Amino acid sequence: HLPLFLAAHQGLALPGDSPEDLRDRLDKLFGYPAPAGAWEEHLFPARLSPYFSAWLDGLLQTTGLAWFGCGKEKIGFSFSDDLELFLPPAGEEGSQGPPEEAAKDELASLLPRTQGRYSFFEIGRFAGMDSRTLTAKLWRLVWQGRLTNDGFAIVRKGIMTGFAPLPLDRGRGRPSRSAYNRWAASRPLSGNWHALAGEGLEHDSLDEMELARDRVRQLLRRYGVLFRELTAGELPLLQWGKLFKALRLMELSGEILSGQFFEGIPGAQFISHEAFRILNHPLPEEAVFWLNACDPASLCGLKLELLKGRLPSRVPSTHLVYRGKALVLISRRGGAALEFLAPPGDPRLPEYLAFFKILLSREFEPEKRILVETINRRPAQESDYARALREFGFRGGYKGLELARSY
Repeated sequence: HLPLFLAAHQGLALPGDSPEDLRDRLDKLFGYPAPAGAWEEHLFPARLSPYFSAWLDGLLQTTGLAWFGCGKEKIGFSFSDDLELFLPPAGEEGSQGPPEEAAKDELASLLPRTQGRYSFFEIGRFAGMDSRTLTAKLWRLVWQGRLTNDGFAIVRKGIMTGFAPLPLDRGRGRPSRSAYNRWAASRPLSGNWHALAGEGLEHDSLDEMELARDRVRQLLRRYGVLFRELTAGELPLLQWGKLFKALRLMELSGEILSGQFFEGIPGAQFISHEAFRILNHPLPEEAVFWLNACDPASLCGLKLELLKGRLPSRVPSTHLVYRGKALVLISRRGGAALEFLAPPGDPRLPEYLAFFKILLSREFEPEKRILVETINRRPAQESDYARALREFGFRGGYKGLELARSY
């Protein structure tokens, strides 16, 4: 029941369809470190139908929402005032960058004032750097959690260029317009850059414990229930060892509950009162939902004895489809290898396949086609499921069954 509970809690079992629904679902994901491209390719499209990039842009412009780097090409979201919950000061355990003094000197070499916001060209003039060197340095500071931009368009461009600056090939005479456009596309030109998580404040033991409690509250907003294995993919400040004392104190104060809420999980489990009320009502057993294997609601990769051999690896090219608590479809290698766990005559097969159309029609970086080569380890066209795929819209091809994007 745990995958269904997490899907219902995080808004996958009943996707939203408005900017307000995005705000609600994003609130549960604050502080989660995901690959930069995963947010608009997998996480938001699984929770919102439809999802539009303009909704995220609007939240960044009109609220205190910010995005921050948390490792190479990984980002998270938070309100600016809450960044200390997720990002440790430079030089402290869990920080991605150099010691505090070196980090401050590096920022000072780029920004006239660490409290200000500056365009790419303003930073370049102040630092006296060429655009290629500056681009690489900006992204390095982003992944260290030291710098961010007030827009998300810069991240989208970075994803499309691999966060690498392309050279301006001048050739003979003046560069062509297309060459300049390619150069500009690989530079983080849009929006304004500003520093994140500066020197930090001095905290005593009581302050630190309150911060730990707030981190627990955020994780309970995300998962509803907490146990050691579930926090393994979180940022260092949000992992089990850092929060266990706060969990016990919150249990003693009555803010949260402890017990065995799901079978097959060793060790302590904690749950919020809201999530406990949800468990006392029927879960949406007939809901069909999908998610990426790297989704925070995914159990792939969790080191639980009960899950060994039952779920695929936690890789971004894998997707899972559930009907209630039952796993009905595993899609590996971007759809190249399908494994159905529902019979060929299941009348809801079209619903299980519907996520492929989302991958093809999503606004950011849509897939051009889905090519299914094997189904349950047999050639796709020879499979008992081939008829259902053709009725859904797949067409026969040289290597298998293909579903192409319609323009």
